[in-house]
Amino acid sequence: MSLSKPKLVNPCKKFIEFKGDSGIFQYWDKVAEKNVEVQKPFSFIVLDELSTITGFSDEYQCGIYSNEVHSLTDEPLSVRTFKGRTRIIGKYADIKKDITAIGGKFCKSVYAALINPDNTLELVNFQLKGIAFSAWMDCVIDKSAFAIKVEDCSNGKKGKVEYKIPNYKQASLSLDLLEKAVEMDKELQKYLKEYSQSQVIKDEAEQVKSEPIEEEVPF
Repeated sequence: MSLSKPKLVNPCKKFIEFKGDSGIFQYWDKVAEKNVEVQKPFSFIVLDELSTITGFSDEYQCGIYSNEVHSLTDEPLSVRTFKGRTRIIGKYADIKKDITAIGGKFCKSVYAALINPDNTLELVNFQLKGIAFSAWMDCVIDKSAFAIKVEDCSNGKKGKVEYKIPNYKQASLSLDLLEKAVEMDKELQKYLKEYSQSQVIKDEAEQVKSEPIEEEVPF
């Protein structure tokens, strides 16, 4: 935080999630105060993929969130409830059970350049959880050379529960759009670097606040 840049703001304006019951991709429109569906078909270029934690705490009746990391093995997660009642810090493998216990769920945070009908690009973020993430993991596409296209969904069923599975398909990518996406990613990486540094400072500050205050020794 500085005088010329008082607050770090995520450059993404649309955080898109998938609803498995309806097969809809949607995002929350703050101005309209409602969920807006992303109409299929749509295509996007993957810029970067991170991991985070989301969910809902039944105990405190509020959402759960965490920082975003590139490596679950090397980088610690700082998991919190929005009401500030719970904070879990550590490598994912070490705190996975604690995360599940409070209602947290793993989420793949995919930053992407959404290709608009007029061939312009829009920076968005896909929050892929559950079946949307499973389908993403099964998607074998060279994301550095091709775009991803979503046209439809497949039907799935587990017991009596029926659900939709997004179909991620390979789509052609022009050199012009690829170059524009690279420039967009450069700006994104600047934000992610600042974001990562700010999270480290935030956690260090909270650690200091939680330490016992030692009495000064008079001289």
